[in-house]
Amino acid sequence: MRKFKWSYSSEDDTLYIFDPKKKFKESIEVDEDIVLDIDKANNLVGIEIFYANQFFKAMDKNFPEDILDSTKEVNLEFSNYRNYMFIKLLIQYNKKLIEERLPLIPMVKYESPILNYV
Repeated sequence: MRKFKWSYSSEDDTLYIFDPKKKFKESIEVDEDIVLDIDKANNLVGIEIFYANQFFKAMDKNFPEDILDSTKEVNLEFSNYRNYMFIKLLIQYNKKLIEERLPLIPMVKYESPILNYV
C-alpha cells in the first residue's frame, strides 16, 4: 500500500492521483476515462480519471458527492497478475474508510502462443 496525493478539478471533473516523489516517463491511455502514468521502472506513479464524478457514480451509486473535492490523500493497493493491473483506492472520508476498486486494467495485449503458432 502506498500513499498518493489526490487532486480534483470540479471545473472539468478530472481527478489526478499521483505520487509527488516520483516522475513519470510515460502515460498510457487505458480507455477514454483513465490514463496511467508509469515511471522508468514501469511502476505506477499516477492515475488520471476524466469525468470522475460520473465514473465513480457508475461504479458505486452511493459514492459521496463531496468526496472528490474534500479528499487530499489516498492510499493505493495495486497488484499485477499476468498482463492485468488491479487497483484499489482506500479513501478516508468522515471517519470511515471507503474502498473503491478500479476496473481491471489490461497492461499489454496478450497474444496466445498457441494461436500465434497456427
